[in-house]
Amino acid sequence: PPDFAPLLRRLTGPDAAQRSSAMAELARSPEASARVLAQHFPGPTAWSRLPVVELPEADELGPIPAALSRLGRPAAVALAPLLDSNDADARYLALLTAGNLPYAELVDGVLRGLFDLEPDISSAARVAAAALKHLPRLDASLRDLRQELTSRDALRRSLAARALGTLHDRDAIEGLINLTGSDDAMCAQAAAEALREVTRATLGLHPRQWSSWWAENRSRRRADWLVAALRHRELDVRLASIEELSRALHDTLGYYADAPDAEREAAVRRWEAAAVDPANARRLGML
Repeated sequence: PPDFAPLLRRLTGPDAAQRSSAMAELARSPEASARVLAQHFPGPTAWSRLPVVELPEADELGPIPAALSRLGRPAAVALAPLLDSNDADARYLALLTAGNLPYAELVDGVLRGLFDLEPDISSAARVAAAALKHLPRLDASLRDLRQELTSRDALRRSLAARALGTLHDRDAIEGLINLTGSDDAMCAQAAAEALREVTRATLGLHPRQWSSWWAENRSRRRADWLVAALRHRELDVRLASIEELSRALHDTLGYYADAPDAEREAAVRRWEAAAVDPANARRLGML
């Protein structure tokens, strides 16, 4: 349409039906709509700028991010410059919106966001990167990200460790193990937390213990590490492991992290059988 103003008023207004119809109209001209929405980004939002550990749906971020998430690649092209915005709020919300748009055009900006000095913004970049990690462009960038573990800048080392942990990058394990012995407490702690994310083992700041664990487990799949963690003494580790496993197979196999020991053990045995079933190999291999 020649005049987007009435559409934008409906999109950002209080009436849900009008918002839906405005989104449908915007989708008819995705290139032009994406440019206009990016100019008015982020628009009204009730989302608070805090560190995140999971990617929110674009609809939770506000009507403009929600509309962009429905416009595909044109939205990714229009959103990409906002990932480097001087406005911290816009940068934060753009990164969270980017996680809902799996297009290569957003990868470089998301990777830069991993090293943002604002902790809430770097957390937004991490969850966005995790959502985009199956894109070849991001996968090809992991080697450079691993090299940041040896950066002279301690903050970059710690941010790289946190990102690699969120991305569950098993190829970073040796570099992370080395970093747990760092004289810099921030780097060592970030590496230990990243290893916990990747492996679901909890060996803290002990490089020798991690090296022994790695020697024993490097030939096993990550899915096998997660199944082993279903017996972990810590509830939050068990919860994280079953969440990933059940998402892969769309089934908990009757495992509940807070169930009595005997019930949990019986369910773990079901998971051990499922893990070696060839029918599940592809889905578990993605973990």
